[in-house]
Amino acid sequence: MNKWQLKSCKDVSNLLEKETFTAYTYNRRLAVFKNFFNWLQQNNYIPDNPLTDIRNKKYKKILRKERLSMTSEEVKLFLDAIKNNKFSKSKQYPHSYYHPFFYFMFRTGARNLEAVGLVVKNVNYSRKVIVIDKVLARIGGKPYARHWKATKTDKPRELPLTDDLSALLKPLTDGKKPDDLVFQSFRGNHMNDRRLQHNIFYPVLKKLGIEKRDLYVARHSFGSRTLEQGMTLLQTSELMGNSPGTVLKHYAHLIYKPEKLPEF
Repeated sequence: MNKWQLKSCKDVSNLLEKETFTAYTYNRRLAVFKNFFNWLQQNNYIPDNPLTDIRNKKYKKILRKERLSMTSEEVKLFLDAIKNNKFSKSKQYPHSYYHPFFYFMFRTGARNLEAVGLVVKNVNYSRKVIVIDKVLARIGGKPYARHWKATKTDKPRELPLTDDLSALLKPLTDGKKPDDLVFQSFRGNHMNDRRLQHNIFYPVLKKLGIEKRDLYVARHSFGSRTLEQGMTLLQTSELMGNSPGTVLKHYAHLIYKPEKLPEF
């Protein structure tokens, strides 16, 4: 307010609008001002809140290049390179150790922290389902400080436990306690998805000549692949834990361009 040299509370909305804030910053500042003016009004310092009818700005969601879907061929090349240690430099910590984690992410479309937080009891071999009901989220951006949270949509979902996933996960769950993590680091801690992204995912993609992507591309690739292979929006949204509208908006872009027009 000192910066604006504010003369009247009614000027705040115009002054705020003139700032070159992102939608995120604008909305946070607006919320602070609204709360402040509510307090002033409640304590009879001002007759009314001048920002009551001012709405938040909408975010312009831009699909980042790093999350553009990989083709099935690119996914297979990457997983094969990881499984066979094609570019692994360490014999003590080979890339192949992380193959199950990467395979699970590309195969199921699970969010990064859903895969990190998958526990043994949620892999149900008798019912042939994988239950996704929580994530192992970061605390304050610290790599090893984590806590349990509900999924992004706060709704659990079940994924089919296919034969290939069953064979992949069985060695990782046998002998463990129900609440143990399925995917663990060499030291028995949780997987650090950011470190895997920088130390393994980026370098291997570069070696393969594949354009740089974030690890979250595994989810985008899954979403595009399900639609491309004929699954409906409802089926895809059920598998991904998103609404059909979100699937349509963020995952319905085609990996392959159409080679012909539809016939009459």
